[in-house]
Amino acid sequence: MDKLTIIEGLHSDLNLLSRHQINVIDRLLADLDAHVEALRKLLDRTPKSAESRIQLISGKFRIGDQDFDLNNEFKNEATELSDMLDLNETEACTLLYEARTASEELDRTPSATAVIRFHAYRTFLVDSLRLLLKIILDDEQEDEIREALKKRFESILSSSQGRKEGSAFTQKCLDTMRNIEHWLNRISDQIQKMITVGQVSNANQDEVMGLQQQHLSMQHESLGAIITYLVKLDYTSLDNLKKLLAQIHQLDKWNTLVIHYVPVIISFFYNYGSVHRTVTHIDSRSIHKILVEGLDGNPWPLRQFQGAVLVWWLAEYNSWYFDLPDEHVGIEDEDGEKEANIRTDALAKALSTGAFQCILSICSQMTSSDWYDPARLGLIRTLLNDAFVLPQESATISQWYVEIVFEHLEIFTSSFIQNLPNALREFKSKEEDQRRQYINGLSSDIANELQEPDKHLERFFVIMSYAYEGRPEAANAFWEDTEGYLYGFLQWFSRRVSTPLVGAFCEMFRAISVGEEFANAAHTFLTDTSQAATSRARRATSLSWEQIFEELEFYANKVRDSPIAAVNTSSYGAGKTKSIDVDEPETPVMLESYLRLISHLCLQSASVRTWILSQTRCKVIDTVFALSNSSVPSRIRACAYGVLTGLSAEQTPEVHSLIWNSLDQWVSVGFPSTRPSRITNSVTSAANITFETIALDFEEMSAFIDLLNVLITPQEISQLYGALPFPESLGSSHRMPGIDPYIDFVLGTMLAQKALSFDTLKARILCSKIFHFVRIALGGFNERILLLAQQTGQSLDDTIDCSSLVTYVHLHPFSRTMEWMFNEKFLKVLFLMSHHDVSEISNTLSTAPANVSLLGAIEVMNLIMQLQTTYLDVVRPLLKAQFVARRQPVSNPSLTSFEDSISVHLRLITDLTYYAGTCHEDLALPSLELLKQFAKSRKLNNSQVSKISPQLLNNRLIDILQGNNDTDPVSKALGDLLDWDERELESGTDAPCFRIKFAILDFIEETLKASEDIPNMAHALLGFQCNGLSVSLDSEGIFMQRASLFHKIANLSLYYPCAVDGSLEYGLLNLKTKAWSIVHILWNAKLTSSLVMAALAEFPYLESLWINTPLVGSSTLWQGHTYQEADFMFSDAARAFECFLRQRSFLYTYAASQVRLLTFENSLTARNQLLSIAFGSSDINEGVGTIPSIFDLLDFLDVDLSKQMPDLTIGTPADWALYENCITTGKDGIPCFDMDSLEQLLTLKISHLQRNPAGTDSTALDKAIGEKDDVLSYFNGLNNQQAIQVTRIAALRAWADLLLILFQQGGLEAAQKTSVTVQALQIISPRLELFANAYQPETHILAQFVRSLVADLDLKSTALLTGRVGEVVQERLFELFKVSLKAISYPDTTIELRESFYNICHQYLDSAISRSENNRDNTMQVIRAVGEWTIETISEDAFGSAGTSSMIALLLLDALARSAMDDNSTYIIDLLARNNFLTVLVEALSRMLIELDQSPKADMPLLLKTYHAKLSLLLTVASTRAGANMITSAGLFSSIRASRLLSTDPDLGLDLDNSSSLKQFYDLVLAVLQLVAATVLSHGAQNKQTVEQARSFLQEHRLLMVGILKRESKVVKYGQDPKSAGEARDLEGILEELVEVYTVLIVATGYLEYEDKTAKMKSNGRERLVFS
Repeated sequence: MDKLTIIEGLHSDLNLLSRHQINVIDRLLADLDAHVEALRKLLDRTPKSAESRIQLISGKFRIGDQDFDLNNEFKNEATELSDMLDLNETEACTLLYEARTASEELDRTPSATAVIRFHAYRTFLVDSLRLLLKIILDDEQEDEIREALKKRFESILSSSQGRKEGSAFTQKCLDTMRNIEHWLNRISDQIQKMITVGQVSNANQDEVMGLQQQHLSMQHESLGAIITYLVKLDYTSLDNLKKLLAQIHQLDKWNTLVIHYVPVIISFFYNYGSVHRTVTHIDSRSIHKILVEGLDGNPWPLRQFQGAVLVWWLAEYNSWYFDLPDEHVGIEDEDGEKEANIRTDALAKALSTGAFQCILSICSQMTSSDWYDPARLGLIRTLLNDAFVLPQESATISQWYVEIVFEHLEIFTSSFIQNLPNALREFKSKEEDQRRQYINGLSSDIANELQEPDKHLERFFVIMSYAYEGRPEAANAFWEDTEGYLYGFLQWFSRRVSTPLVGAFCEMFRAISVGEEFANAAHTFLTDTSQAATSRARRATSLSWEQIFEELEFYANKVRDSPIAAVNTSSYGAGKTKSIDVDEPETPVMLESYLRLISHLCLQSASVRTWILSQTRCKVIDTVFALSNSSVPSRIRACAYGVLTGLSAEQTPEVHSLIWNSLDQWVSVGFPSTRPSRITNSVTSAANITFETIALDFEEMSAFIDLLNVLITPQEISQLYGALPFPESLGSSHRMPGIDPYIDFVLGTMLAQKALSFDTLKARILCSKIFHFVRIALGGFNERILLLAQQTGQSLDDTIDCSSLVTYVHLHPFSRTMEWMFNEKFLKVLFLMSHHDVSEISNTLSTAPANVSLLGAIEVMNLIMQLQTTYLDVVRPLLKAQFVARRQPVSNPSLTSFEDSISVHLRLITDLTYYAGTCHEDLALPSLELLKQFAKSRKLNNSQVSKISPQLLNNRLIDILQGNNDTDPVSKALGDLLDWDERELESGTDAPCFRIKFAILDFIEETLKASEDIPNMAHALLGFQCNGLSVSLDSEGIFMQRASLFHKIANLSLYYPCAVDGSLEYGLLNLKTKAWSIVHILWNAKLTSSLVMAALAEFPYLESLWINTPLVGSSTLWQGHTYQEADFMFSDAARAFECFLRQRSFLYTYAASQVRLLTFENSLTARNQLLSIAFGSSDINEGVGTIPSIFDLLDFLDVDLSKQMPDLTIGTPADWALYENCITTGKDGIPCFDMDSLEQLLTLKISHLQRNPAGTDSTALDKAIGEKDDVLSYFNGLNNQQAIQVTRIAALRAWADLLLILFQQGGLEAAQKTSVTVQALQIISPRLELFANAYQPETHILAQFVRSLVADLDLKSTALLTGRVGEVVQERLFELFKVSLKAISYPDTTIELRESFYNICHQYLDSAISRSENNRDNTMQVIRAVGEWTIETISEDAFGSAGTSSMIALLLLDALARSAMDDNSTYIIDLLARNNFLTVLVEALSRMLIELDQSPKADMPLLLKTYHAKLSLLLTVASTRAGANMITSAGLFSSIRASRLLSTDPDLGLDLDNSSSLKQFYDLVLAVLQLVAATVLSHGAQNKQTVEQARSFLQEHRLLMVGILKRESKVVKYGQDPKSAGEARDLEGILEELVEVYTVLIVATGYLEYEDKTAKMKSNGRERLVFS
């Protein structure tokens, strides 16, 4: 790990600790110990030297233990780097060497990369020191941590002799700041020189210079904070302060570097200028003398800044004289009065130079002006005059540094109030006098010669507003002590506040009243009766609620009485006014300030909102709407809308209804007044005039959309109940009800017509607010109610707040807003706002208008894609059917879906991929979500056919990416976001980096699932080259370089941890499972399988997967829980287990694929290595513990969750019927309950009971409310259980498949196979018995697996009967047989499961093991033990089931009967006879030929096997005398005769077109004849009846017998065709067997003698007949 990575890790730890988010303190302390020397050196650079230059020229270079020979190119680059960084040549070589690898990652030249890494290291280093000091000063940190860090810092300060040199270190920091300033000046001079001489720089040079400026400014900033902290920790001296003053004296450019000195200066002044510190008055006075004398005698280049520095000093230094008599000031030779005058004059001169303007300029230029406050900005502009302005190219000041500056400006303002109260009083008195003279002079002849009054006090108030804004802990100082000087300051200045001061005072008052607690304190302050205004002193009195309301009402009445000329409509500020109704030029500012203060306090405090709305003396809403008249300046109207926004913040239906009705009255009709402000006969035209007026000004539109956004925001609970965000009857008295006019105004006028007419910043601000409006309108629609109504088929009108569901759909903003989503003008702005330069987005804050407007556009598109199906398929048809022609259409009918508009704005796809690669979480996540929806869209992913050739081209999404060569940079950017380290893991799954990782993986996974075998956008981003219907790899692409997104995902799937402190965590498991799923899809898809399998082999993938997979058991923690805990299934622990099972399934599946591949490629060495891993005997795991074997990896099967889910005892059958409507298809096609729909359903049920109390039980409502959470929890657990069950089955099936493939294709020898079988049976048999007894789904898979495993053993071999191995095998197989035979009769087993057990039992009974002397008795004991019920079950399946189940059941009965016979028992035959099974079996033979004729050709082989099984069983039964008697009595001969099988001559009566079919016929005939022969032989020759029946049987079927005998004698001999020869041999063999059986029958029945005798009788009879 290189030093840059290490210092970055240290910085990350310190940053987390500073935010109280780190627990790994030991690592942090160790890293600090390792960096003590580096932090002590700080930003020192080794200077150039002749020795290093000579070494470079020699070309010999050593790094660590390696020696290098340098080529000329490297030496030249090193020389340039040394000159550029003013660095020793040896260090330049080291930097350049270390940059080689990083240059590929950064896609920069090695030289540029070296510069970047050099400055990055220094930036992290110096900022680490800044964070270290910040933590030491943090009182909220643990004392033990602070003490440990302080010791490390003291070791940094210690010299080589051990002395602590704090002052020297401070001076070193100051010197380093100066050096950075010189360095930046050199860069600026270099840039200016290039511009002057016309030298054209390349992009690489510009970037390097820009990055250097950026890093140097950041280092300068950190040093400023470090020195500030050093002052607080008393590691400074008075000499440091003097050198600081000398240093800032030299500053000659107004830029951010000057601002970096502000907290340094104030902290030094606070330490060395205040009486409350340990410094002596003499020392303070020495500094005072330098500053005061320098104001006139030694002016600074930055004159205003010099004045500001002096003011900061006087605010602290005056503490030595405050409240002290002039004759005793602490220094004997000091003239108190003279000194006081000097200080007063110094303050006046400092202010006259622009001290407050400078400080205010610093405040305003540090804060982001993007989201500017127009009213505040207008106020500040009037106060700044000719203050310094930062150049546009100035570096951005970090937010943390802004906080430090404001913290110290708070110290300044607090000290100023405490130590210079007389100055403040003088400001107020003097400025009021100046203003009075100014007002009086406006109407005189000297008006043009008047000078504006000083505004020092106003500036001071605004500076205070900046210092306290957003810092509630600082604002608390005003309210915690009502006897303190700050509260007294408020009281004193709030009395008789002049009109100009109101604006500034209200700004300050707003800043200290943030948060409900302080807003309530401010409310109490304003309601204090002791400060109530009187009507006689209205013009200059106390600031109170009463005064504010009176002022507003006063001007509102003016508007009502004289709407045309009520208030000056020209630009206001310090300019003159010609309106006689405006008492003072600052009146508009005062009105704005009052309105803004009301709005602010309403937004902060619910009690303030309630109190204001309850006032009867001043009807605030009426007053506000009166001040919104068109004759009032637009900024005041905007502030008036702000008041309404504040009052609406409560989001209560009552308040919203009140404001909605008032707003609609004002917009559509005109608000009541003493004299109407407009006269119109048309409500529509009145609304149009109002909207046109609002649309004239950006500020007013911005404020109006803010109001609408609050008003249409639904309460979460009301949204569930189907409530509208406005009164249902709104506007019904004068138009169609609803808010369609407002929607049309916002989207049609504001956005489509006005937004793009403003400058870029204003356009972005306005669009961001409008997009927020759209998101609320679309996102606030409850589509689930509509869908539930369709699914359940029930009317839900009585369950929702709206009068009907149709009305809800019609009036909700969703429908009209969604219609606008298909408007071309709207879409033009939407797509325009979605296109930004990604570098601009990456380098700006996520809260900047550019990012917010972009995010809004993307989120709007996401909502459109999500909701367009509901709108197009449900809502729009419903509205057309119910409300014909009631709306003016605005959508483009040619756009059938949103994808149609995307197809002509495909640039958006490229933009989204770049946005997804940024570090802005708020932007990356919705970008990935939108890309996912586009990638899953069929319209956008349809491949096109080439006009030149018939092959398919790539879809448009791939073309736009590959065509612009964007895939590699985007793939790399996304891949970089998938990197991680231990520090990131410590941040938990709520960290932004984790959520971005998950979103990337989810996007890739879902996109791949949409089309696994056709190239799509995911394939292109993963690093593949997409070519129509195939993919390939670019030989020089990032995939081949192993730097692609695919490789990052594969790496994450291998090594990303899934446990924290021994507990398997759901979030980590889920992320890793996503990665595994992607790799699984790729290796499993034909499109990418070969490429991916080859790439994975390079890792090596399987070995790493296998080794790193965790083993689980009863003590394993899942999200901190064991699986035995009662709440396991209802928590994330269950989901963690599900993810674990998915990972195991992927592991087994990949291993099986790898075995197949290696077998196919005949890679025996690799396959043997894989076998070693699978069976836990590999040597690759050296040093990391024991490798788990495949049998160890069946551990998940022992996690018993069968009893985790109790039955739900609440709810009625009707409820359950409704619940079933919420069933949907979840992840991987698993059925589950949609929890959102279920919650909606339960909510509607409660709503129904609330609305219909009369017809229900009085306790029904309380019961429904109480049961809601229980029902949701139950179904959540049910979902988890279902998901676990499905994934567990999949994992078990994959495990079984893997073991079978290893067994069958792994090249195992016979002894190895036997060993594997023994191990498998040892772990499977007990589990099989356990699962079968409880009937769990795993039983079927285990049974099938064992069946397949045993089938591969040669069970008929006598080799298994000897030796120790043979004994173990016999024991395992016998246990398996016993378990399987017992399980057949379990009540819950299915026919499929029993079929597997039948197979297992049949394989065992058909083996040599069961018939051996050692096992015969045990086998029969088991057979007898299972009882008659088992035999009856098998018998029923033999005839009651279809397919292979019937056949294998017959084979098992046959095997059981033979086993009994081997034990000289007819137990099975007796049971079959007792169950009448033999009779049914014999009768079945009569339908043999009919079934064969009617059976489809595809079913013929199975049907033949089934009949052979029947005949085989009958043959076994017939082998005993008792059995022969039974089947003979059952009508064997008559059944055979009825079947007519033997009555058919194959040469004449059968349509047999090949020898194979003929063989099948003869096989069946042979089986029947063997049965007849066995029956005859079992009866014996003495059974004349049977012999007679057999003779008659032969006689009846003599024709077939003769035909077979003839065919056998002249069967076709072997031909030339091997196939024909084989068929001939088979046919010859079957004919020989037939002849043998016939021979036996003929002999046994004496058929020849019988036939001769019969022939003679016939002959004798004919003779007699002839000759009679």
